[in-house]
Amino acid sequence: MSSTGAGPRLAVEASSLASAVRQILRASRRSAADEITLSYEKGSLVIEATGAAVSVPAEGQWPGIATAHNSMLRLLAKLEGGAIEMWFGADGRLHVGTTSCDARWSQSPVPIVDLPLEPTLRQILRLRLDYSDEELLAAGLLNRVTQAERERDAHIANALHHLKALGDFRAALTEMVRREVYG
Repeated sequence: MSSTGAGPRLAVEASSLASAVRQILRASRRSAADEITLSYEKGSLVIEATGAAVSVPAEGQWPGIATAHNSMLRLLAKLEGGAIEMWFGADGRLHVGTTSCDARWSQSPVPIVDLPLEPTLRQILRLRLDYSDEELLAAGLLNRVTQAERERDAHIANALHHLKALGDFRAALTEMVRREVYG
């Protein structure tokens, strides 16, 4: 079902899109990103996940960036057939043919976050030094950073549990971890 209006809208070949998405799924299998971004550059739809990007020929208007949960990739990988429409609706959903998912639309560029495909806990935690919550959210990494902070706190709590017979080391241990992780 097609939406009405002149919002962001592209026409793409379903089979080409599915093939490109399968490539990004293989390349970003262990990605730290919870989200993907979709943008339009020089006649191509560009789909990015941390550490991987693919492009597919497309036509239309897409004057910004859509950010969706990375589970959309698995749905897109199953597409078949010819030309389909892709649009961002007023309902806050990214529509691709008959499939849709919750998404965000941004006019501003998504920050490029330099992070390996399999980042360490320390690398993920250190993202707080260089990026705001808004930038991490736009890059699809805010949830992963929040999870990493919970994991860090759990490690500290575990160490404190093992040291409690010797005294209260909460402040010292927390400060030591802060210095080692954040510099």
